[in-house]
Amino acid sequence: MRHTESGLEEYAISLETGSRVQKLLAQLPEAQREVVVLAYFYGHTQSEIAKKTKQPLAGCGDAGGAG
Repeated sequence: MRHTESGLEEYAISLETGSRVQKLLAQLPEAQREVVVLAYFYGHTQSEIAKKTKQPLAGCGDAGGAG
């Protein structure tokens, strides 16, 4: 499989971005990380997240009640 130079650059940026996101997610408390992952990566709604995590709906809108 051949990659163009710009394609390789985009791939490298994608890998770097993914690595940075993983490191940042790892810094969050588990409950907050779960809410972010369910919302951003899986596309769950606040209602779906509230049911899945057994949190009040308000807690799902602010990344697990941070603050």
